[in-house]
Amino acid sequence: MRICFISSQFFAFGKYGGFGSMTRKLSTRLALDGHDVYVTTLKRAGQKKIEVIDGVKVIGINMREIFSKKIYKDIDADVYHSQEPTFASYLALMAKSDKKHVITCRDPRDLRDFFIEFQDGSWKKRLKIPFIYFYESGPFIKYAVRNADVVGVPAKFLIQKTKKLFDLDKDPVLLPNLL
Repeated sequence: MRICFISSQFFAFGKYGGFGSMTRKLSTRLALDGHDVYVTTLKRAGQKKIEVIDGVKVIGINMREIFSKKIYKDIDADVYHSQEPTFASYLALMAKSDKKHVITCRDPRDLRDFFIEFQDGSWKKRLKIPFIYFYESGPFIKYAVRNADVVGVPAKFLIQKTKKLFDLDKDPVLLPNLL
């Protein structure tokens, strides 16, 4: 089976957070089990366009490619799993609507959360908020989540927030983090 993880991070290049850690754990385990695994992630300093790490093909996406669905067409995965809904989740859905799409809402943020980030952020961060909102929470993201085959959350307390945020008809499934 060919699986493509879509994540803002991969635990190997410069930024080390929960999305990247979980993406690496899931992808390397599936590659070890014999699956053909890809990860698309924002390209970081020192990262090559394509690298193979622990059997996983990691593809760095630069800013010119961030709004292109070509990469998801080319990968042609059986399953696309977004580690957090973003515009890339929407692009993968548009590129390969006949394939399975899983979206895990690891850090669902509503307008109140964005307001707090704006209020407490540096000016550099504040200037990025409109772009971040569009890329991570705009109308295309809501469409992607509502049309995914599976919507999951890593913790029970996120079920109702995610259901309300994306106007879901049913509760997201619990997809707990790996240890």
